[in-house]
Amino acid sequence: MYDLIAEQYSQLFPPDQRRAGFIADELSPQAIRILDAGCATGDLSFELATRGYSITGIDFNKAMVNIAVERAAGGTLAPEFLHRNMLAIDDLGKYDGIVCFGNTLPHLLCEEDVLSFLITAGRHLNQGGRLIIQIINFNVMMKKSSFDFPEIETETTVFNRRYEVVEGGFINFMISTIDKTSGMKSSGSVKLLPLYQNRMLKLLKAAGFKDISVYKDYDHHLSDESEFASIYSAFSGNVF
Repeated sequence: MYDLIAEQYSQLFPPDQRRAGFIADELSPQAIRILDAGCATGDLSFELATRGYSITGIDFNKAMVNIAVERAAGGTLAPEFLHRNMLAIDDLGKYDGIVCFGNTLPHLLCEEDVLSFLITAGRHLNQGGRLIIQIINFNVMMKKSSFDFPEIETETTVFNRRYEVVEGGFINFMISTIDKTSGMKSSGSVKLLPLYQNRMLKLLKAAGFKDISVYKDYDHHLSDESEFASIYSAFSGNVF
């Protein structure tokens, strides 16, 4: 599905420059290496690289990774981008921070896989390392059986998104695009696992994380469960 929007991704979802600052504030001042799990076309990875971090970005969508690699070509402080599943990070070494933004985690379709990722992430964090995850606030989003996101329009594309609750409590995430030049319409869908805040907190604790905070924005305001997206910041303590 994401092949449909790979070329337009940065225009459809312009990078928020506050993200990198928020992450830097959460990490230890000595942090150097960061893993960006679900890097898409690399916007957050590049933002962090400009702050001096050594970045590895991974994503399961090959088209997006290829775009990120092309963007990085020739850069002196360019991140490394790899095409791989976020569950396959055992060979990547240790990091001072692991970030997972853009509602990536709900693409793992069972809590066992989510817990596996969290445990593996904890194992690959250095002493004092932090895991920072941003996901949609399903507590608000799924009060109804369906939710339509605001339409996004760029110079070339009209983009629409919709969530629908389907059998088994999963969410069917549907997108549609219209090419404004040709009028061509395209659509696709993917299943998501709704990770409600209480479940996320239990999974993080089960994975051994401590000092868990949930924020509603990049200004470090604590969640009141009304926000559009929630940001989880958790300390590994290097307990593995």
